[in-house]
Amino acid sequence: DGNFWIFSSMNSLIHSFMYTYYFLMSIGYKPSWAKLLTIGQITQMIIGTGLNAYYFYNYYHGIPCECTRPDLMMVACSIIYVSYLILFLRFYFKRYIFSKPKKTEKKKEE
Repeated sequence: DGNFWIFSSMNSLIHSFMYTYYFLMSIGYKPSWAKLLTIGQITQMIIGTGLNAYYFYNYYHGIPCECTRPDLMMVACSIIYVSYLILFLRFYFKRYIFSKPKKTEKKKEE
């Protein structure tokens, strides 16, 4: 339906990196790009939310949507993308902005 390919392409790309990351972690290798992966996930949610807002705007200004139930699709996408955006931002700030240094890092500083 409609522009679903945009959302599915973004999701597939990010999940390819996510599963590669998890695979590498499972074999004992810790990739250095965990923060970039989280930024990619946040970016996906921002783009998805922005596109959804654009579709809302068009729909309520009489521009037809190609999907079967545009009202239902836009509400569902809003709930999903906004809630994931909040969760990923919360994770990012907790993990990368407000995290306390580990004890081993403190010892290196001293």
